[in-house]
Amino acid sequence: MQGSKILVVDDETAFRELVALALEMEGFIVEQAANGEEALNWVAESTPDLILCDVAMPRLSGHELLAELRKHERTERVPFIFLTGQSAGEDLRHGMHLGADDYLTKPVKLEDLVSAIKVRLEKKERWERYSEVQLERLRQRISGSVPHEIRTPLTALLGLAELLQGEADSMDRAEIKELAGMLLQSGKRLHRTLEKYILYSQLEMIAMQEGQMAALRKESAEFSSTKLKVAAAHIAALYDRPGDLKMNLEEGRVHLYPDHLTVILEELVDNAFKFSTPGSPVVVRSHADERLYSLVVQDSGRGMTAEQIREIGAFMQFEREHFEQQGPGMGLTIVKKLIEIYGGTFDVRSEKGMGTTLSMGLPIKSEA
Repeated sequence: MQGSKILVVDDETAFRELVALALEMEGFIVEQAANGEEALNWVAESTPDLILCDVAMPRLSGHELLAELRKHERTERVPFIFLTGQSAGEDLRHGMHLGADDYLTKPVKLEDLVSAIKVRLEKKERWERYSEVQLERLRQRISGSVPHEIRTPLTALLGLAELLQGEADSMDRAEIKELAGMLLQSGKRLHRTLEKYILYSQLEMIAMQEGQMAALRKESAEFSSTKLKVAAAHIAALYDRPGDLKMNLEEGRVHLYPDHLTVILEELVDNAFKFSTPGSPVVVRSHADERLYSLVVQDSGRGMTAEQIREIGAFMQFEREHFEQQGPGMGLTIVKKLIEIYGGTFDVRSEKGMGTTLSMGLPIKSEA
């Protein structure tokens, strides 16, 4: 705890220096700023472990300083304690609404101030340890699964390239063109797999950043039936099954980043085609009410057991030894994580050998 860097922000010079001296005697490293503007300039160069700040100051108030700091990923979790001579009430509620961690009224006893600082620094350290554990788990999950996921399309690429290199002289133009098409498809599969891993890593990071999650939830996207049909038809074409796709879609506007809308639809439809047989229908339907936009994707494929449904998580690959296709883990995990970030609902209903129904719901964006 000693050696933590604390920024004291107060326009009363005597009080600010007294607090700084007392904290230095407790073993803290202390920096000072006379107002919110000075504090912002200092924070632009260095990140404190905690900020003690007055409320009423010239040029930039404590509330304005806190609001600005909470906008940025680097400072959104820095503990922030208000020190003020003002009475509590509405002022306190406003500060807490902005994200203040504590509120102390002047004059404050040194032991109370030090105690409040230590409590907040301990909480910050616990969060950092938790975040590091989560990141390490993510690294382990990725490092343990990426080789297999990449190996399948990469092996196909190398095999086709080797065949082309060795047999090109004896091939006619049509055969070379066919091989080139197969190379392209394998390359696209590899690229899509890598993009999934990158996206999943980004989502794991976003899920640990409250500011980023709040910003994303302010986004909106139109569930355009035309765009949805185009995206779903694209996936059906990849499986050479355009006739198996059945759609009944409604319009709707939801709280969702537009690119993430496409990801959700494509992954749900891709999963349905991947685990059903040619000639069996894949049904995509949607419905919008006053509160929720619901999207359902249903197939008549091999289905999943209750245990497999519970174990939907990153990089799960169900029954890999019996099925050459990739398992549903990555795609459905991305969908599940996205919907969690946006405060929606996700449900998987399946019966072994009878097919799977994937349902998601996202909050409707109300008209301004």
